[in-house]
Amino acid sequence: MSTLLPQLDFDAEWRDALPYPMLDDVATSAFDRVFGDCTVISAALTGLDRDWNEEEVRFIGTVVEQLSEALKSFVDLKKSEDDEVITTAASFLAESAQKAINQVEQKGAGPSLAMEQAPLLRNEINEANGQLLVLRLLLAGWDAAASP
Repeated sequence: MSTLLPQLDFDAEWRDALPYPMLDDVATSAFDRVFGDCTVISAALTGLDRDWNEEEVRFIGTVVEQLSEALKSFVDLKKSEDDEVITTAASFLAESAQKAINQVEQKGAGPSLAMEQAPLLRNEINEANGQLLVLRLLLAGWDAAASP
């Protein structure tokens, strides 16, 4: 059963046995949080053929409110103005956030960020989710370079 659950103490338990230090994935985690929020907003609205109930309105409102601050926190990771990795990833996140917000404003109509990413669940790569994969690899490299 323990193999199905995340091992929250993995770092502490395995640190001495690993030949390299554990990667502190600051940028990758921040990217995933923002992109996850964008995808949650989109998924909640995709294919919705009715008006939102009060709980959905509160939930979407909360996630949308947090989005701006989360994106700003991600941009603040830039070490310099010419940090291309964070700048490129932030641009992708801003576009994703705008798509999600547009979907909210259109009550679920229009292009769906969630639908763009869904093929990845079937191990199918398209232009949208391919870009996501490349950015996550670049961010992992950024995290590795930033680690002590």
